[in-house]
Amino acid sequence: IVPLAPHLPPTEAGPEPRSTRLLRGLLVGGTLVAAVVAAVAGLALSAGIGAAHAGSEPLVPYSPCLFIGGVMLWFASAIVYETFGAGRAR
Repeated sequence: IVPLAPHLPPTEAGPEPRSTRLLRGLLVGGTLVAAVVAAVAGLALSAGIGAAHAGSEPLVPYSPCLFIGGVMLWFASAIVYETFGAGRAR
């Protein structure tokens, strides 16, 4: 199997600067909070939690999409984490 990119030896990177760690933590934390809020809101609106009527229809149309979007955003937080990673040779 032929590799698509040439293999380069790993470079020694120094410790990650504190400002980069803070930025990474804030961005990933914000992404996770937004994901949890979207998923919980989508689930609550889909299930009709607190609704006076009992039925299988969601309270808000397309609220299951809000739940799915929250779950997708949860997994996208890993992309945010890796995008703002430690100082690598670019």
